[in-house]
Amino acid sequence: MDKTGIDRVTARHSALMDLGIACALAEADEAGGLLRDAAALLGIGAMPPSQRQRVEMMLEAHAHDAAALAMVERRAGYMLSYAPGGRHLATVVLARQVHETSAEGASAALALIGALAVALAQAVESPVRKTPAPAPHLRFN
Repeated sequence: MDKTGIDRVTARHSALMDLGIACALAEADEAGGLLRDAAALLGIGAMPPSQRQRVEMMLEAHAHDAAALAMVERRAGYMLSYAPGGRHLATVVLARQVHETSAEGASAALALIGALAVALAQAVESPVRKTPAPAPHLRFN
């Protein structure tokens, strides 16, 4: 892989990890902006037009949890949980992956998108070793 390719992979990995951290630290009322960031980073434009339009309508309507679920569909299996008075926890498993990634957030949408972002960051190919990057020793819950 050439230097430009390595730089692109590194930038994508960093952007995904930054999104995961931002989702874990955000307040629930910040979900809309972070979900829009996630949609751009995760390639909502590559979705079929009907699904893309559905996500955009949900974001406009502040249906953040539904929009997050739509962005995760077909990318990963997921599980959500919530402790009364506590924070939301999401666990995702990407297709063709054997390990799960968990993240917490102030809302189900933030937890779910945070977990997806970190899972995708962990799946980014290591440009030096040409194998998937090892999972960092970092948990968001």
